Formats: sequence, structure tokens, C-alpha cells
Amino acid sequence: PGNTTVVWTITDGNGNTANCSFDITVNESVGIKNLKKHGISIYPNPTSGVIYIESTKIQIERIKIYDLTGKLLINKSNLKEKVIDLSELSGGMYIINISTEKYNFTTGILKE
Repeated sequence: PGNTTVVWTITDGNGNTANCSFDITVNESVGIKNLKKHGISIYPNPTSGVIYIESTKIQIERIKIYDLTGKLLINKSNLKEKVIDLSELSGGMYIINISTEKYNFTTGILKE
């Protein structure tokens, strides 16, 4: 966890170079084992459309779902019902990030 700067240097066939840099922030995240430990469950997984997220111990503030390229597909906050409809998405693997006041949980979900 923390911040780092990545610098890319590109050299073409004539010896010309160019640099590009960007900052990356890595937040501490925990996987499926810690989800259960903190009273969070996601089901059904795999799913054919809808997933349900239950939290018995901590309040969920935000749910984000990404494709495997990192593109944000779903971003929900202040959820009264923790039901996420994935029926519009193609079958495949997706990354779900669940944020609470203290933690970020990241795991995979499979859409059939």
C-alpha cells in the first residue's frame, strides 16, 4: 500500500527517447476470506444476472464493479438494497470492490 511513480522511457530505432511518468496509489485491500470475517457475503457467485450483498457487521458505503481491463462499469453508493443487476454485462469475470468506512474489499465475481 502507498504511492509510487512509474517512469517509462521509450527509445526508437534512431536513438530518440521520450519519457512518460504517472503516479500509482495502491490502497490496502482484502479478499474473500476477510469479507466473511467482516460479515460480508456476495451471492450467488457465479451469477446469471443479479448478485446480492449482505453485510451484518459493517456499513457498506460504495460498491464498484470493473471489467478485467480496469474499466469501471458500475458505481453505486448509499445503497438501501444491496442488489446489483449484472444482466446487461457479457458473461465473464469481473472485479468487485466494496468500500466501508475503514476497509476496501476486492474480489472476483463470475457472470455466466
